[in-house]
Amino acid sequence: MAMRDSARRGSALVRWSSVSGEVVRLGVSASGAPSVRLLSRVGTFLSLGTVLQEEALVAIGDHLVRTPRPDFETRSTPYATIGELTVAAARVRGRGAVRVRDAVAKVRVSSDS
Repeated sequence: MAMRDSARRGSALVRWSSVSGEVVRLGVSASGAPSVRLLSRVGTFLSLGTVLQEEALVAIGDHLVRTPRPDFETRSTPYATIGELTVAAARVRGRGAVRVRDAVAKVRVSSDS
């Protein structure tokens, strides 16, 4: 029997939260259904605005938008663009929203924070 959202319980390793953002699915269960729901990288970045200082958010944003180096990694595109971060940050409301927007304004593609 599948567990409903309202019946979920946290543990030392899992903390359920009602954050909003793009949810991605990771893995496939034996029945073929997605097995794990996670916030996207950009969604996680936005959520961290409530707990991290601006400097740390800028470093994370720099990582998300930086151009990958083919000699050191297999991906060929950034995880996000500055435009995507800007649009996403503009939708954030509540605690940490101003901090996220201020951080996104300082994110640079060529930075290696």
